[in-house]
Amino acid sequence: MRLLVSSAFAIKILEDRLKDLNAFDFDSKVWKDRTILELKQIFGITGDQWLQVNQIHFDTYITSEKQSKLTQGKATARKLIASYIDFIKQHSAAQQEKVKVEEESYQQKYVQLLSEWNEFVPKYNTLLGEHENLQQEAISLYDKISELETQIKDDELTDQFFPFELVEGTRGYIENVAKQSILSYQNGLYDSCLVMVRKLIETLIIEAFEVHKIESNIKSNDGFYFYLSDLISILLSEAAWTITRNSQQSFPKIKKFADLSAHNRRFNAKKNDIDQIKDDIRIVIEELVHLAKFDKKE
Repeated sequence: MRLLVSSAFAIKILEDRLKDLNAFDFDSKVWKDRTILELKQIFGITGDQWLQVNQIHFDTYITSEKQSKLTQGKATARKLIASYIDFIKQHSAAQQEKVKVEEESYQQKYVQLLSEWNEFVPKYNTLLGEHENLQQEAISLYDKISELETQIKDDELTDQFFPFELVEGTRGYIENVAKQSILSYQNGLYDSCLVMVRKLIETLIIEAFEVHKIESNIKSNDGFYFYLSDLISILLSEAAWTITRNSQQSFPKIKKFADLSAHNRRFNAKKNDIDQIKDDIRIVIEELVHLAKFDKKE
């Protein structure tokens, strides 16, 4: 089974849930709901771990058995969570062994490729010349892109897509991405528009976690931030805030079209695709700006 988050992050989450079982103000419903959500985040919705937790009962209608039922439920919960932690540790060890084997295989392939490369050395100069030609072509393309960017900068921002004032005064790089998305919409560059919206939402989510000093929650073991799918999932389950129902409903719609424009080579966004989610985009951007505290006047 593939983990959807890093092993260390998954273990930390589960260890926190174990600690919650001993809390003085333990709330069984809150604990179950949060644990189920996080197990789906770790193992995926098709895993049966969250179903097992869902079947734990902490309460009973028989008053004399309530304390016994609560104790029994906590004991079952501890065993389940502990078993998941053990599974993740074993899974991590197996992955490390797999990496070691793959590294040895890559080393062998490297030696083989090096030998093959030495056979093609006489063709190096020809390849170098072709590379220089490609560089010149790339420089020419960059010049054309620069001209287009200058042209776009001269365009007047309108509220056709979403009001620029939502992000005005936040950060320069946030404003630039917002401008690119708005101008792309105005100029009929709809795939570009959706890709910029994707980047804008990703950036604002990171800003929200950073301003609350909990950015470690959205970083992998190598210190890099997770991709948008994981960022949204963690954002919605984060206890530091409560996401409005409108935004919860809007995220999947936006991500669907943004992912298609960014990753599906056969999908070309149309104006109608964006128009049907314009309100969702505005709602999400405004809420993320609020979570990142950009709307707080110092």
